[in-house]
Amino acid sequence: MRGLDSASPSIEDCYARCREITAEYAKSFYFATLFQPQEEARAIHALYAWCRTLDEVVDAAADEAPENVQAQLQFQRESLEAIFSGVEIGVAETATSCPDVCLINRALADTVTRIPDMSISPFLDMIKGMESDTDRPVRYEAFQGVGGLEEYAYRVAGTVGLMTIPVLGTEEGVAFEEAAEPGVALGIALQLTNILRDVGEDARRDRIYLPAEDLRLFGVTEEKLKAGGIDPAWRLLMESEIQLALAFYRKAELGVGTLAPAARLPVQLALNLYREILYGVRSNGYDNYLQRAFTSKVRTETALPDRTSQPAAA
Repeated sequence: MRGLDSASPSIEDCYARCREITAEYAKSFYFATLFQPQEEARAIHALYAWCRTLDEVVDAAADEAPENVQAQLQFQRESLEAIFSGVEIGVAETATSCPDVCLINRALADTVTRIPDMSISPFLDMIKGMESDTDRPVRYEAFQGVGGLEEYAYRVAGTVGLMTIPVLGTEEGVAFEEAAEPGVALGIALQLTNILRDVGEDARRDRIYLPAEDLRLFGVTEEKLKAGGIDPAWRLLMESEIQLALAFYRKAELGVGTLAPAARLPVQLALNLYREILYGVRSNGYDNYLQRAFTSKVRTETALPDRTSQPAAA
């Protein structure tokens, strides 16, 4: 990759763009980062923006030739290998769906340089998960097991916990491994929440993430799901899936204390905000086909772990 020239954006510009992307596409998550120290927050913004570039590639897959999508994901894989090998990342034209990809990669490279404990493994695992999203149609037979929804949720979201722990730090005397399990659980909980929030939107794209064995258990056919039939069987299925997600939130919440003190408030806040989306699905009568649950201003205020807490200075 070519080096930077005098007209290239500064590293601060790269981080600023990552912050803008986080604020635009993940409002609840961004709100939680306002309670972090500035250096930590911008590293988290870089991580989120990098993950978002993969989302952009996958979202464009319906209009792209499969070989083009695979080429874009391979570009990101090769960029990662360069970043973690210490190769300078410049601003260059690429064939990716995300026009900001090189700015984001520069911010990520700077973050990796500043936080040497970061591992490439969860990043590569995420790319594997995103590759499975390019298949059409998307179906999962079961939650657990090889090729199950849990494995997918780990790859596309549980990995984020492993990416962020080196940024957040752990409590004195707590090893990375101890914080990793609840960190992965939080990522899986967030992904299950996204799946339940976006059932209708995903179904219209021929993506059905709800395990087929769960659909059969509650007598919900794929045709009924695609038609948006909200009946007692559907409500029971949704409540069962909500309970599964809540179990992962509980596991994650038990691990908040393993993090460095400064990280606990923003992580707990992010957990609370996303968990509120599940309650929103309930309050919408389990209609997640035509209605999209979100965290309202009132819910955001009640999600604050400490009502006297203030955002960190920008």
